[in-house]
Formats: sequence, C-alpha cells, structure tokens
Amino acid sequence: MPVAAGRADHLELRERIRAQGRLPVIVRLHPFSPPPDSGMNDSETLQMSILADRQAQLIDRLLQTTGTPRDTLAIKTFSSTPALAMQVDERELDVLLGDPEVEDVSEDMPVPSSGF
Repeated sequence: MPVAAGRADHLELRERIRAQGRLPVIVRLHPFSPPPDSGMNDSETLQMSILADRQAQLIDRLLQTTGTPRDTLAIKTFSSTPALAMQVDERELDVLLGDPEVEDVSEDMPVPSSGF
C-alpha cells in the first residue's frame, strides 16, 4: 500500500498515535504461498521459516529507515501468523504502510474473553 493511501486510510489510528505518542499495533503481512512450480513444499516447518525471514526483513527495513532502537518498538513476532505486534509512532506507521510486504496496520486492542 503506498504511503499516501495509508495516510488517508488510517486517520483515526494517526490521531490516536498523536494523542499518545506511541500506540500498540498489529502489522499484518501479505499472505505468502510458494508458486506451484517453485519446487517448494508446503511443510509447516518451511512455512514457519519463510514467515520468520519475512518478519526479520521487515523489522530490519523499519529499523534502518527510522533509526528507532529495537527495544523502543517492543516487537513481538508470531511463529505461524503472518503478523507482528509492536509499539509505533507516526513516522514508523508511515514506513510500515509504505512497505510492500505490509497488508495492513491496525491498533492492537484487547479482545474481551468469551468466557470459555
């Protein structure tokens, strides 16, 4: 998603970041499936390895672009979900929204328990 589109689509998120300085977000990556003729199998181990590489590359790009210390972002990766959780300011949000691997960024909010 281009940064310009991200600015228009995430106004409420931006306002909350401006008010709080940093905000916990979930960064969803575009789904990845190897092309059928790539010779890559669909093993869970391989998929998890590819996901870990994609997450690491995104984190590296974000850190290099912004100069933000990794600890400030409080990054949490997920081993089987194409997403990351982190704390961002508005500049970091712009970088994420402009990254071709990023499908969407949304506020990380508590989900009420269903009682089960």
